[in-house]
Formats: sequence, C-alpha cells, structure tokens
Amino acid sequence: MKISKLTPDPLRDPPKGQGEHQCPGPFIMLPPRAYGDVRFNKYPTTFRCLAICSAHAKQNTSIFFVNHVTISKIMGNTKSAISQHFKRLLDWGYIQKLKSSNPKLPYGQRGAKWRVIFDERVSIEDQLAGATDIDDNQVVETLNKITPMPKPLSEKQIAMANDIAQKYMKNTNEYYQPGKIAKDIQLWLQGEQTEATWKAIGNGLRSPFEAGYLKNKKVKPQLNSSQNKVKVGLNSCDDKVKLELNSTPKKVKTGLNHNYKVLNYSTSSRILNKNLCDIYMNVVKSIYNSEWRYDERQMMIAGQLIEAGYNSDKFKTEAMSVLQWTRSKNKQPPQSLQYFLTKHINKDKPTTVDGMVKRLGAKMKL
Repeated sequence: MKISKLTPDPLRDPPKGQGEHQCPGPFIMLPPRAYGDVRFNKYPTTFRCLAICSAHAKQNTSIFFVNHVTISKIMGNTKSAISQHFKRLLDWGYIQKLKSSNPKLPYGQRGAKWRVIFDERVSIEDQLAGATDIDDNQVVETLNKITPMPKPLSEKQIAMANDIAQKYMKNTNEYYQPGKIAKDIQLWLQGEQTEATWKAIGNGLRSPFEAGYLKNKKVKPQLNSSQNKVKVGLNSCDDKVKLELNSTPKKVKTGLNHNYKVLNYSTSSRILNKNLCDIYMNVVKSIYNSEWRYDERQMMIAGQLIEAGYNSDKFKTEAMSVLQWTRSKNKQPPQSLQYFLTKHINKDKPTTVDGMVKRLGAKMKL
C-alpha cells in the first residue's frame, strides 16, 4: 500500500522523501538465523526482499500472498530480479512455495501462496496444526491483563434485560428481534449506562432511560435529622450506598453493597471500539476475501469515529460503499480506519482551487 494523506502512520511510513510504500504492520518479524547469515552480506537486496515477505506474512501461519509485481514496485527492481531473490531465499531455506499462481481462479485467489520459514524443524502441516485458538486465547489473556474485559452479567441483570426487551417489543410498531434487543441491552449494562453509549450501539431505539424502562442513576439524599444519616439510592436495580454523617469530625463513611460490578468507561468504550473494528474486518473479508488485522491504534481511531457520530449501521454502510468502489477500481482497501476519520473531517470543508484543478485533471486523464 502506498503512503497517503488519508492514512498517515509515522510507524509504517518511510522517512519523508525516501519512499512511497507503507508497511502493512507496525513491526516486522524476521527469521532470527538471518541475523548472522553472511550470504546476505553479498546480496543485501535479497535480505530486503525477505523483510518484505515477512512483513506480509500472517503471524500464526507465516503464509503470505504478495506477488513479484508488487515487490518489484516496492524495491524498484525488475520482476526478473525479484525472481532471482526468491530463488536464493528458496535455496537458502527461508521461504517455501505452497501453491503456484493460476489466472483461472477467482479474483483474490489467483496468486501464488508462500510461507516464511522461521523454524526449519517445523513443517507447514505442524505449523497449521498449531495455529489454533490457543494463539487467540493467549492474546485475550494478555489483553485482560492490560484492560480487563467485561465480566458476565448476573442472572438478575440478564432477566432485567429480557424484561426491558419485551417492553420494547410491546411499545414499538417496527419489527425487531427480541433476542437482538436483549443482547444490546446486556452490552449496554456491561459498560457505562449513558445516552451516548446507547446511541453508539446503533439499533435506532430510544434508550431505556428515555423510554422510561429504567431509572437514571441520580443521587437522591434523604436526611434523617434525628440520627444524622443520609441514605442515598444509587440506581434502580439493587445497589445502595449508605452514607453515615458524623457531625463532630464531619467525615463521611460509606458502605457499598455490590450485587454486580459495573464496568468503567474505558472498558465500555473498548467493547464499542472493538465492535467497529470487527465490522470493518468482516467487510474486507466479504469483498476482498482477505484478512484485515487491527491493533490498539485502530481501536483508538474507532473510538474517534464513534465520537464523530458513527454507529454500527452507519459505519458498515459507508465501509461497504468505499470497499465496493476500491474493488471495482482494482485498488487495495484502506489499511487503516484513519481513512474514514479523515474522510469524515474533510467532507464539510470547502473545495479549494487546488482541489478543483486536481479533480478536473483526473477527469481529463480518463
């Protein structure tokens, strides 16, 4: 992918004026034995070819599909020169050809299939057998240590969500699936329960607060003058906070009874951000039949898109439209959600003279 003003990334972009191609990921993992292989001293360009192959390789299977034409453009070499680099890497045991190219296959499946060999003792069959959900579980475990994932709701909360879903069904004329509404309510209960987080879910319904199915979290103090105690009702479920006011030292003692844990805002935002990233990943898969992987930076950009007014349905519609257009033009899909954020920011900006000239020039080329 070429660098673009729509998807700038200081980690993946080459130094200014030193190239025009953007790395597909924030880091590159190379076979460690290449570190001391003196054959690369004689053929340093072959080492760069190995780096490009490794950059496009999948993390768990080390399989890549990038073709000779693309690599030749990145390296500024001819296609025949790239073939020589691949031949050396094959002979030296750094890559393996798994499938030859076939122009008769559907688009996205025509190219050759390669594998970067990180460990010569592990065959492709063993590597594929080991590329199971264990890797994903390890990732989830690590993420849980960094940012706790949402804990399951209690039976009482699930029952409350189902009850609210039934109220929605009785009081709306449009068709909704009760199970889908209940899941949306459960997702909302796992995070911060505000109008903004409900709107971000994107089902088009009024929030439980606005519909009157759930009371908002408002602190209503009731002063008992004889005992100098303040009782505060925290929310409509079961959580209550009792504040005991000691008039002499003027200290407040709190006793909080939690029947369940309400997740903080960061975890709630993480759920919504991940949902937006998953939507784009599925759209790329459905249109290009390829995988799009996201990291913490993409999660952060997803949060900015939500703050800009995107919900699940709106973002999916726009992503489908953009990727169908890039697919029809035989272009690669945007590799970062920054594309959609920049597109949203620039949509209301007035067109400059330079922009009009560029558009006119593009039409004249056609």
